[in-house]
Amino acid sequence: MRNTGRLGVFVLGLLFALTLALSCEDSSPTEPDPVATIPAIVEFGWRTPLPTGGDPPLPQDPVSFFCTVVDPDGDPVTVTLQLQDVTGGCPTPRHCWSVVEAFGPGVAARSNCQACPVGATVSNRYDAPQPSMAGILTCRATDSRGRAAEPRTTCFRMTGAPLCPE
Repeated sequence: MRNTGRLGVFVLGLLFALTLALSCEDSSPTEPDPVATIPAIVEFGWRTPLPTGGDPPLPQDPVSFFCTVVDPDGDPVTVTLQLQDVTGGCPTPRHCWSVVEAFGPGVAARSNCQACPVGATVSNRYDAPQPSMAGILTCRATDSRGRAAEPRTTCFRMTGAPLCPE
């Protein structure tokens, strides 16, 4: 008789977990959305969480680069985050890089689920390169229908580096 009570609690817990998991499943519409939306870049930039030299960073300071995209109609999106040294050279892989990530249906449209992440986020974290650099950080996003967000760019400039072009 005691095991029956534990089994009931286990089954209720399992049902609760399954319900929570299903509430965060793909929230894309089952039929085509008559008002298709263009993806939008809602958060983008870089930060030095614990700079040893201050802001702008010095070589070896930790740096995080990020781009978050939303697409309310739930289309799959591909997000590209890229850093390019303004000199055109790439003395190390940390001076020039690109991260591309594809997100499935509904990932960028989860704002209707309290327990789910909001948006599709691409990030890259590393210690700032040596020698110091200035670079253009760019975020691009395209949905599965070929609609593209307005690209965003910003300057990433380290201490002692040249200015970014206007």
